[in-house]
Amino acid sequence: DEYFERYHATAKALTVAQQEGRFPEGAPQFDTRHLAQYWADNLDYSKLGGRKTELKEKLKSIPLTLVAFSNGPRAYVKKVLEALDLFDLFGEERLYAVDDVMPYCKPEAKAFEKIFENIGHPSPETCIMVEDSMKNIRQAKQLGMKTILISGRSEDGRILPGDRPEAND
Repeated sequence: DEYFERYHATAKALTVAQQEGRFPEGAPQFDTRHLAQYWADNLDYSKLGGRKTELKEKLKSIPLTLVAFSNGPRAYVKKVLEALDLFDLFGEERLYAVDDVMPYCKPEAKAFEKIFENIGHPSPETCIMVEDSMKNIRQAKQLGMKTILISGRSEDGRILPGDRPEAND
């Protein structure tokens, strides 16, 4: 919990915890690929609510370059987008996950910079970040991006320290 609260990305949290000697003695070497495959193979995608046809049509009509960026592992994020029928809006070339930006992750500025570099160095002022984490929204704003906060029907028990919207947000 300590590392996840700090990094808000399981892959980065476990990588750093192992580097800092916080794993039990004799624990196997952590590999982000194993975590990604486990999530991709074992999570219940039916909880996502199925295909998002209306959202897909709206996103297709927007004259912007769309990029998906998640602190989740790539294999899992791809499967989520496929379950929602949104993957083809991004494709492999505009899907970014924690695996693609390690040793960084959101909300670290270097994670965003890696993606900006890969998509042709757009000015952050021309980008919109749609996000469910205030920690990541704050960083996107600091970089100059416009932001949209998404929250679920019930946020009870989900808000991590630093993720609660404040009056000045």
